[in-house]
Amino acid sequence: MGFATAALIGLGAIQAGTSIASGYAKSGEAKYNAALLEQTGPFYDYQAGLIEKQKQLDLYQANRQIGQVMGKMRAMTAGRGITLSGSPMAIMLDTYMQIEIDKRIGQSNLEMQKYNIQVEKSRAMSQAAAYRRQASTAIFGGYTNAFASALQTGVNYGLYSGSFTPRTANISGMGNVNVAPTNYYLRAGKL
Repeated sequence: MGFATAALIGLGAIQAGTSIASGYAKSGEAKYNAALLEQTGPFYDYQAGLIEKQKQLDLYQANRQIGQVMGKMRAMTAGRGITLSGSPMAIMLDTYMQIEIDKRIGQSNLEMQKYNIQVEKSRAMSQAAAYRRQASTAIFGGYTNAFASALQTGVNYGLYSGSFTPRTANISGMGNVNVAPTNYYLRAGKL
C-alpha cells in the first residue's frame, strides 16, 4: 500500500471521525440550549404568582375604596339632612358602579398578563423540547455522515486503484478487446 492509498484512507477516516465529533458537538449545544430554556420555567411560574398576589391586593384596595367613598357620601348626605332616596341615591349607585367597573377592568388586565406569561412559558418549554429532539438527531446525523464518508472513501479508493476502469482481454480471433462490468457501460451511457 503506497503513500497515496494510505493518505486517501487516512483522510476518509479523519472525515468520518470529524462527522461523528460534529454530531456530538451539535448534540451538546442543543442540550445546553434546552437546559437554559427549561431553567426559565420556574421564573415564569414566579411571575404568574406575583400577578396573582397583585390581583388580590388590587381587589382589596378597590373594595376598601368603595367602602370609603360610599361612607363619605352617606355622611355628607345625612349631614345635610337629606334622605338616601332620589338623586343622592342615584349618584351613590353611579359612583359605586363606576368603581366596580374599574375594579373588574383591573382584574381582567392582570389576568391577561398572567395568561401572557403562561403562553411565554409554553413557548419556552416547546423550544426546549425542540432542542432536545435536535440533540438526539445530531448524533445520528454524525454517524450517518461518517458512514457516507466511509463509502466515499471506498469509491475514491476504487477509482484510484483502477477497480472501475475497463480491462482488456485477448479473445481468440478478435485480438485485445475492452472488457468491463456491465454497470460500467450503464454509467457511461454506452448502452
